[in-house]
Amino acid sequence: MQALRSRLVVTLPLIVLPIVIAADAGAVTLTKLSVSDDADEAGRAGVQAIMFNGVATPDQAQLAFTASKAVSDTHHEHIDPTSFTITKDGTVTLTVTKHTGTILFKHLPGLKGLTTTTVTTTVQRASW
Repeated sequence: MQALRSRLVVTLPLIVLPIVIAADAGAVTLTKLSVSDDADEAGRAGVQAIMFNGVATPDQAQLAFTASKAVSDTHHEHIDPTSFTITKDGTVTLTVTKHTGTILFKHLPGLKGLTTTTVTTTVQRASW
């Protein structure tokens, strides 16, 4: 009975650890691949939220930010309000950050940095 317990103590982590590592790696990879698209989507929402005629008023800027934030909230991401800008030609620039929920990576110093993804994107108004 004692030999069975010691064998289980050794075997179980050897089975579970690769599964947890694969799940964490998959979650981090999926986040890294999707945040850029999500940031572009949020930027497009900001661009489309206002009728731009050369100068963005504070109210228009707030509308654009609110539209972008609504999109980023649906993806559980954060827009840095200080990065949100609207240029003279109606282009929106913003920075989006997402933290990936992991089981193991968030506790390991060498892999902890992989759980946060930050993307800065610029979306221009359509020329037509």
